[in-house]
Amino acid sequence: MKRAGVCLAHFEARPASPLSPPLILIHGWTGDHRIFTPQIEYFAHSRHVVAVNLRGHGESDGPKQEYTIEGFADDVAWQ
Repeated sequence: MKRAGVCLAHFEARPASPLSPPLILIHGWTGDHRIFTPQIEYFAHSRHVVAVNLRGHGESDGPKQEYTIEGFADDVAWQ
C-alpha cells in the first residue's frame, strides 16, 4: 500500500469465514512481521490476522526522515 509515496507493507492471513474478528500484530523497533510467524500460524485458523511492517522496517520503505511513535500509529490507523 502506498501512503504519500511511501510503500507500507503488511502480511495477512485469513480463515475461511469472512466474519472472523481481526487481530493486528505490530512489531517492536528493528523488527518486522516475521517475528510473529508462530502467532500468525496459530491465530489464522480463527482470526483475520494482519501483521504490519512499520515504516523503515521489513518490506516497507525506509525514507530518510524522523520516525516517531505518533507517525507509526498514524500509518497503522491509515492501513
